[in-house]
Amino acid sequence: MYDTHVDLIVREMALPTDDGLFAGPLADIASMNAAWKGHGTIGDFRPSFVRHIYPILSAIAQVGRSYDGPDFNFHHPFLDPAGYGDLGGPSSVEDTRKFIFAVIRDPGTLLKKSNPIEPLMMPAILGDYYGEANGRGGEKDPAYFHSVSQVQYALLRAWSEGKFEADWTGAAPPPSTKITPEGLDRAALENAVGGPFFPGIEAGWLFARKEAFRAPFRVAKGKTVGRAAVPVKPGQPPQKRDIVLEAGAFSQQMAQPWQADFLMCRSEVPFKDGRKIGWWPVQRPEKVFLSATSDKRLTWARHKDGSGFDERYLAMVDEWSTLGFLVGEDDALIEVDGPAPLVG
Repeated sequence: MYDTHVDLIVREMALPTDDGLFAGPLADIASMNAAWKGHGTIGDFRPSFVRHIYPILSAIAQVGRSYDGPDFNFHHPFLDPAGYGDLGGPSSVEDTRKFIFAVIRDPGTLLKKSNPIEPLMMPAILGDYYGEANGRGGEKDPAYFHSVSQVQYALLRAWSEGKFEADWTGAAPPPSTKITPEGLDRAALENAVGGPFFPGIEAGWLFARKEAFRAPFRVAKGKTVGRAAVPVKPGQPPQKRDIVLEAGAFSQQMAQPWQADFLMCRSEVPFKDGRKIGWWPVQRPEKVFLSATSDKRLTWARHKDGSGFDERYLAMVDEWSTLGFLVGEDDALIEVDGPAPLVG
């Protein structure tokens, strides 16, 4: 969700002139914002491999450890930090950079329903228009799939063309332990899902709208941003009401109880070849590992006795607090604090 909001800031927002953060820790956002106003892209901004490119590639590589989706062998060399020397160091290989960029889905292709779908591109994630709405949606709509943000795609393009800072030295720098204002914003947003918004996990599509914010990272509290049909009572037709930015505004599209949607939204097999496409694989894992070296996947949603939740909604309601967490260990996502690992 941090990436989603940065994309909104860079492309659509005016930066406050009295906020020193955009002359300091967030200066890269300010530089991209200025470039986008003039060029519709990041212009001459040179992304840092460590700060801008590595987080994207690492996330794509890691997602295969949370569900048994497409063949992730292509990404495996880059699960080892040493492998990024060929991508982000002084000896970066142009052909490799361009090969990787060529398989990243262009977010521009999702804007028009008439564009061809690209089911083999990355990320292998379902999109905002998985279902039909507003004249869009379905398996023949390119937005049936998700993509990196427009800003991320521009950063990746610059990297593929060699227009980046080759600052990789063999390992990602450790995260800062210093508490800062901008760090608190980022910590809250980075641990939430920024798409697809169908409807999302922590928040829906409203979070990606400029009118919902009075300034970067600041919600326009109390503002009316439109009207929507919402259910009032079971069995009665929805009624139109104002969408006001108040407590619950961003989560009003979520399922109730949330556990029902959470149980089902793990992955889909929409095509005849049997490939799985994920929903929110890290937020809602499907198959996990218990160690960095293990080659055995376990069902994530399982009871204390090891049996699977299957389609039992009440099990997710009653036992959701027993589910494990995915954490990074030796540069690999593993499950910790989960139920007994009796069933794979």
